[in-house]
Amino acid sequence: MNQSDFKASKAIQVTLWVTAVGIVAYWISYFTDGTVHSTADSCYHIFQRNFPAPDGMIAICAIATAVGLGKAREWSIYTGMTAVGGLLFLALIDISYNVWNDMYNGMHGPMVMETVINIFCLSVSAIITRYLWVNREHLRS
Repeated sequence: MNQSDFKASKAIQVTLWVTAVGIVAYWISYFTDGTVHSTADSCYHIFQRNFPAPDGMIAICAIATAVGLGKAREWSIYTGMTAVGGLLFLALIDISYNVWNDMYNGMHGPMVMETVINIFCLSVSAIITRYLWVNREHLRS
């Protein structure tokens, strides 16, 4: 692995760890101080309560992928693609909910943060997918 590939791998690993920690931090805030609540509407909270388990799976897969990439393990391709699929779903379901419920009309702190999270999920998904695809042969050897 050359220096450029090593730096890219480390950047991806850090991004995966940040993703996992961010997911945990989001849910701690949601269930404790509530600063991430975009609205007080009951339908929002009913919707949100469906996500801790899938988000937990994303976090576990992100950590596994970071560890696997650090050890150049082939299985990191599979855990990485599972994390990516979860991040894509998360972003698209949130965006869909926000559009259908006019959430973007009142951009305030938590809604701005949710929009940033959605953009992060879409961007990171594309970047990690590309990284795993380009490096799949290296990870298989």
